[in-house]
Amino acid sequence: MKQIFNYILVATIAFSGCNNNAPHKEGEEAHAHEVAEASHEEEGHNHAAVIQQLVGYNANFELYAEVAPLVVGESTNILAHFTHLNNYKPLTEGKVTINLILGSKGVRQTIETPTRPGIYQFSIKPESAGAAKFIFEIETSKGKERLEVENITVYADDHEAAHASEGEAKPNPAAVSFTKEQSWGIDFSTTVVAPHQFGAIIKSVGEIQSAPNDETIITAKSSGIVSINNQIFEGNSISAGQSILTISGRGLGDGNASLKLSEAKNRFEQAKANYERASELAKSKIASEKELQHATTEFENAKAAYNDLSSTTSEKGQTVSSPKSGYIKLLLVSNGQYVEQGQPLATISQTKNLVIRVEVQQRYLALLKGLYSAAITATDGKTYSLEQLRGRVLSRGEGLTGNSYLLPVYLEVNNQGNLYAGSLVDIYLKAKTGTSTITVPNASILEEQGLFFVYLQLTPESFEKREVKIGATDGIETVIVSGLAPNDRVVSQGAILIKAASASGKIDPHAGHVH
Repeated sequence: MKQIFNYILVATIAFSGCNNNAPHKEGEEAHAHEVAEASHEEEGHNHAAVIQQLVGYNANFELYAEVAPLVVGESTNILAHFTHLNNYKPLTEGKVTINLILGSKGVRQTIETPTRPGIYQFSIKPESAGAAKFIFEIETSKGKERLEVENITVYADDHEAAHASEGEAKPNPAAVSFTKEQSWGIDFSTTVVAPHQFGAIIKSVGEIQSAPNDETIITAKSSGIVSINNQIFEGNSISAGQSILTISGRGLGDGNASLKLSEAKNRFEQAKANYERASELAKSKIASEKELQHATTEFENAKAAYNDLSSTTSEKGQTVSSPKSGYIKLLLVSNGQYVEQGQPLATISQTKNLVIRVEVQQRYLALLKGLYSAAITATDGKTYSLEQLRGRVLSRGEGLTGNSYLLPVYLEVNNQGNLYAGSLVDIYLKAKTGTSTITVPNASILEEQGLFFVYLQLTPESFEKREVKIGATDGIETVIVSGLAPNDRVVSQGAILIKAASASGKIDPHAGHVH
């Protein structure tokens, strides 16, 4: 329940009354404080004032609440929205308790279930004036969470509240309203920008290759004519022990696998007869122990040779099978082709691990020494970081190879099913430079007539369109040269829909809210 940060934002919204109809639990005692239970009575405010918009975050939840000025002895509705930060969807189950703490005293109320998904409506009646804070306690099947919002003021009377509201900040007239109900219904998220090591970007193209230990070449163990099995083609998946082809030496002299099998069988049967004869003679003390040992050795050797040959060879020829599961990368022979013993027949490759070869211009040699990561755009069009693919840098282009004037860089990645050996992919190599910069996800950036914009969150329901100057990108994030400051929160998913809402000009800032 570690608290990350909290803050309070105030926007001026005309307020004429509250309907205190939220259910709550009676008879509770708040913490170790002297706490009074919130009143059930409906006491509406009749003065025009501001609605405070409260925003708070911890590691797992976002809180957004609306509350009219708190006045001693008057019940005030609080419309609180709770959002899961792992998916930006509403809290749909769980008990939430609100505590208004002022000094050593407080008022609390517990709501067992949301009024609507993500929305809890409270009614609080303060008992004394002064500086206070809210503590929201969330209890679900996964545990307990705590959110705090400080800098709350409880006023002595309506006149003091109205007078204080005169100096409050006015809302941004250019802000775009996008309610929590709207963001809950789409793929939406925000991110806090902060300076971090991003490094220099070297964009290039990489060729995907099988990892050396994931590739096996099958060779012929005898000479003969090749007969490839049906349904065996390059690119086919294959399991360990599955037959690929047969090599037949029928009609051939030297290297005939069938002939070798026949000879091995004859030697085995002869050695077996000699062994059995020596065993009987040894029992009668006619054959010496040395003769029996020799016969035993000859028998075991002949048996091993025959069993090994017979496991892959029949009268039709020698069967060649895959030593492991994977796919057939190359078939190096054709039906009816004559092959010699030791000749390569096929290459079996696994796609669990892959190597990406990237060639880089020599002018980047100094940067390559600081190479620490990369981003790869896969065949599905998505860009993944080296860390997401559980990869690593194998080499950093220490020297030229062959006749090329380019520096080779090798990356190893774990294939997740969207990378294919032999294909080309876009690569963004990342090298450390010792400087920090601000970046945002690429999905945050919108382009209009050559200019670039992001949507800055003012509150969870209010966003400002902000022009930014962009720098390098690694395919996942883009450097922001100017336009944003550390701790700004920007929309990282769903920006295009906020833009559409802005264009329509018909978004009610309280659409879907229950007041």
